[in-house]
Amino acid sequence: MRLRNRTRRFVGKPVRTHDELPVPLPFPDGWFYLGMSHEWKPGSVRTLTFAGEEVVVYRTRKGTLCATRPYCPHMGAHLGVGGSVEDEYLVCPFHRFGFTTDGECARTPYGSPPKARLDTLPVREISSMVWIWRHHNGEPPSWELPAMGIAGGHTPLSHSIELAGQTQDGTENGVDYGHITELHRIGVQSAVAKFVPDSPFFDLNYQLFRDFPLLGTTKQDFQMRAIGIAAYYGEIVLTRYGLRILTWSLCTPTEPGRFRFTMAHASSLDGPRWLPGPLRRLGARAVSRAALWKSVKDTTDDLYIWNHRRFLHHPKLNQEDGPIGPFRLWARQFYPPVATDTDGKTAGDAPATTSKRIPAPPPRNTVPRVTTDT
Repeated sequence: MRLRNRTRRFVGKPVRTHDELPVPLPFPDGWFYLGMSHEWKPGSVRTLTFAGEEVVVYRTRKGTLCATRPYCPHMGAHLGVGGSVEDEYLVCPFHRFGFTTDGECARTPYGSPPKARLDTLPVREISSMVWIWRHHNGEPPSWELPAMGIAGGHTPLSHSIELAGQTQDGTENGVDYGHITELHRIGVQSAVAKFVPDSPFFDLNYQLFRDFPLLGTTKQDFQMRAIGIAAYYGEIVLTRYGLRILTWSLCTPTEPGRFRFTMAHASSLDGPRWLPGPLRRLGARAVSRAALWKSVKDTTDDLYIWNHRRFLHHPKLNQEDGPIGPFRLWARQFYPPVATDTDGKTAGDAPATTSKRIPAPPPRNTVPRVTTDT
């Protein structure tokens, strides 16, 4: 799918002119979106940047998806640079040692396999999406992803952009009701965000009022569920037309002070009954294309603001901003316990970390990198 980048170009000096960016928050824990399942064909090996490190994600010949940190425990070769899949083994390019999907060294071209294991990472495939688990202490998953079905429809269409900022920016943006009216010119009513302590999920519901040419003002019920600190998932059902639209908003930490933001949509069309199945599927995909285009258009202004703003530990809020304070208390569970206090501030008033590896955000007269799934 091709979408034009409609991101508005700013004029003026960049917010930051130096090469170092303050990184006020550590990488969070939880499940994070990596990409679409079809990006890994059987036998494929890919290296991705995730949470400041490289991870190697591969699919065996029988279709099992696996993730590991990149270095072979035998002699340290990078498994993503020349590594290959043979049957159900990930094979090191240096000495041809083979590792099972559990990470165990089980095959060598000479001698006996040593007692060595890869540093594997948990992965899941939900709704044709690949998710990876991260924990600052390397602990196994403490919660699981919910079911997010697309039965009868098509694999999600997606649009991604890389930005400066914090991983939680996208989720926090959903409870910042004030900007929806002032930035997007969309009316908001009946806004409710239900936070449950220690739960990795919360529900976000409100009504949006939009003005459309010829149609006038229309009402839309917006119902989403936060999945950890870095994802929203929602469903729109139009019973009259037999139409079901699934939507995702996904943030993936890449390097300190940077993340990749992805929007995705998938639709299914149940009616009319006389319409042949192939045409219904084509219709559903067309709806998803239109919904994705609209999402990209609506979030354009958000993305540039995120890319240039500074994270404030103690924002000066008013009573109409939305539950940003309760959100940050809820978000605390996803960070190392000694790293942040109850408001997300670095413990002990320690200075925020910096990283010389991260360049300054793009000048306002340039466009961040954008990728669109087909």
